[in-house]
Amino acid sequence: MKVKIFSAAGGNSTAILYDLSCSKIDYAFLNSIIQKAYPEVEQVGFFEKGEKYNRLQMAGGEFCGNSTRSFACLLSELDSGKKELIFEVSGFDKPVRATVERLGDDSFYCSAEFAGLSGNISKKQINGKDVFAVDLGGIVHILIDEKFFPIIEKTIKDDMKNIKNLLGVDSEAVGVIWIREEGGDVYIRPVVWVKSINTCFDETSCGSGTIAVALLKKKNVSVVQPSGEKINVYFKENSLVLSSKMKKTFSL
Repeated sequence: MKVKIFSAAGGNSTAILYDLSCSKIDYAFLNSIIQKAYPEVEQVGFFEKGEKYNRLQMAGGEFCGNSTRSFACLLSELDSGKKELIFEVSGFDKPVRATVERLGDDSFYCSAEFAGLSGNISKKQINGKDVFAVDLGGIVHILIDEKFFPIIEKTIKDDMKNIKNLLGVDSEAVGVIWIREEGGDVYIRPVVWVKSINTCFDETSCGSGTIAVALLKKKNVSVVQPSGEKINVYFKENSLVLSSKMKKTFSL
């Protein structure tokens, strides 16, 4: 078994395991082992070889935009720096097209195109204030305005779970995204829970959360992540394209 770790926009590290000799029933256990060994890792994915397309299977079966692009960077490295790639990912039912540009030895710029990803948006209320649930299929994000729901650092994970439970959102993966707009920029603070592996992370960047913001606003966005770097989303015909800088931070 081999491991590579990639960060997206300066955060949200994904460990991808490949050359595997295990079965899917081992994924949850391996997820736990990897996250204990590498505390910076916020999610773990597994490289599954396919007859037509290779596949990234997340430990919790969720959809993860940053892990998708981490997988693209891995595939590019394993295929002599190939720039155009097509593959499958958990939580999304169509092939993903990705472009990887190498910027340096361990740095990349990666774009991933998700065909037909439109999201199902529903408006809800908490204490008379509007909040929005954006269902991406493999994850549901609850978008809340930080003006009305201030962040309390010590309890942010508990607050995330309370919001999820209050709204009755019990999907396989759920994120609560605090949104703040300041000086013409959009900032997010994502906290993501995955049911089957019982993880909850105050994430340092979030690709799928950025997609949810773009879908809610119905326009191209460049969103400042907790890392301080930006992730971009733009609309392309019937697709969404997610892009940012990526970095390989570990290889074993």
